[in-house]
Amino acid sequence: MAENGFDDKTLKNNNMTKIFGVAFILSLIISFVLVLFLGPERDAMTGASAGFMAGLFWVAAAMGITYLFERKTIRLFMINAGYHVITFTIMGLILGGWR
Repeated sequence: MAENGFDDKTLKNNNMTKIFGVAFILSLIISFVLVLFLGPERDAMTGASAGFMAGLFWVAAAMGITYLFERKTIRLFMINAGYHVITFTIMGLILGGWR
C-alpha cells in the first residue's frame, strides 16, 4: 500500500467484483495465448520453462521499462514483476501438463 500511495479509504471505494472479474477474464486470455505458444507437443517442464521465460523476459522486462519512465521504486517493481513471473511459471506448468 505504501509503495503505491494507497490508504484504507482509497481501497474501500473500489468495486472489487469488477476488479476480480476483469482480472479473471484477462487471466483466461493470457492462459489461452500461452497454450498456443506451447503448442501440442508440450509437457509440464516445457510449460513451466516457457512460462518462466515469458514472465521474466516479456512481462517483467516490459514492466521494467514502464517503471523507469514512471519513476516507481525498485521495490514495487520486484513485487509486481515477481508476482507475474511466478504466475506465468505456474500457469505454464499447469498448461504444459494438462492435455
